[in-house]
Amino acid sequence: MTRPLLVFAVSLFALPGCHESASNGVAGAAGNSFKATDACAVLPKEKVAELTGLKVEKAILSSATEATATTPGFSACTYSFAEGGTLGFYARQSPQPDTPDTVAMTRKAVTDGMGAKTVDVGGLGTSAFSAQPMDQLHVFFGGDKYIYFMVDRAPIAKPIPEVERTLASAVIG
Repeated sequence: MTRPLLVFAVSLFALPGCHESASNGVAGAAGNSFKATDACAVLPKEKVAELTGLKVEKAILSSATEATATTPGFSACTYSFAEGGTLGFYARQSPQPDTPDTVAMTRKAVTDGMGAKTVDVGGLGTSAFSAQPMDQLHVFFGGDKYIYFMVDRAPIAKPIPEVERTLASAVIG
């Protein structure tokens, strides 16, 4: 896992309202259930290849953490492209619905912790924003689910924000 992805994942673990839900049945990409502890299953490499138009050589699961009664379940998946470059995907699920405060604290972690500039993104989930210059897309949906994407190196011919929106739409349905 890249350092920014790891730092951000650890910072989200401490957010209030980020706790595991007993409900894990939200449909994701290709009809899979949203299982926060297996981001690679939530967004299979075949779906990433289909939606990006690039060959995905491998998808590596990391930071898979089972939920407890008071902590979130989460994981990350890193996709490596044959053309070079990687895409990081992070999934988290909590037992309590995310609130505007949760979204604000996430945005603050990105701006303060990484020096990013954030911009609201409409049409995805209950709240979504992009973070630049790290090419990140953060999406809150389903009340207790949160995902984000980060492109480390981009072999993608389309604009990265467009690709991330397409991938996010596939996950949230």
